[in-house]
Amino acid sequence: LLTGGAGPAQAQPIGGPGSTVAPVGPRETPFRPFRFDEDYRGDGMKPVPDLLRPIKAVPLGAGLTASLGGELRWRFESVDRPRLGFSPIADDSYVLQRALVHADLRSDRGIRAFVQLGSHYALGKEQPNGPADENRAGLQQAFLEAPIPGVTASLRLGRQELAFGSQRLLGVRDGPNIRQGFDGARVLVPLGAPGPGRPSVDLFIARPVVTTARPFDDDADSRQIFWGAYG
Repeated sequence: LLTGGAGPAQAQPIGGPGSTVAPVGPRETPFRPFRFDEDYRGDGMKPVPDLLRPIKAVPLGAGLTASLGGELRWRFESVDRPRLGFSPIADDSYVLQRALVHADLRSDRGIRAFVQLGSHYALGKEQPNGPADENRAGLQQAFLEAPIPGVTASLRLGRQELAFGSQRLLGVRDGPNIRQGFDGARVLVPLGAPGPGRPSVDLFIARPVVTTARPFDDDADSRQIFWGAYG
């Protein structure tokens, strides 16, 4: 998504604490690189196009709201002499298709449930698919989040995307067709006053999700565990 215009710009927080998205200028957009970072309640509804308002921050009663959404990406790639010419395929041109849909249920008590389903295809590809090329249908994310009693922190438990800072060490692998997910737990600890650039600390422990082409057959890699802290 590209937005233009001159004027003062503000960095908006995305993904993990400490990361930022490029300035959007005076024409604010509600969309973020991570769907779970979008909150359409209250002032978050202001920049939403009229066409999407019926499915954003829908009141369900009892302090609950639901938001629905999705995204579709096509990426064309053309490779001449794949595998340095040692492949029997002289050239290969194909389209990588990524389709994601999600539902975000939030409570005014800080409890939420987020579910995202994905469908990924490598259309017209002659070379063997790589591990991040095709997954006909799968559970991209599914986590519960709730505040931790007695402290200013929340616990996010389940399948989720992890991305910190510039994503050089830990990111969502957005370039390939299938984004990287993790099964695990994450504790989000905000520090200082609310607002962009708010200091925070993340504690996490997780296993990377290994995808296959078969529908809903993705499991966490039991041979790997990743844990640490990010501030």
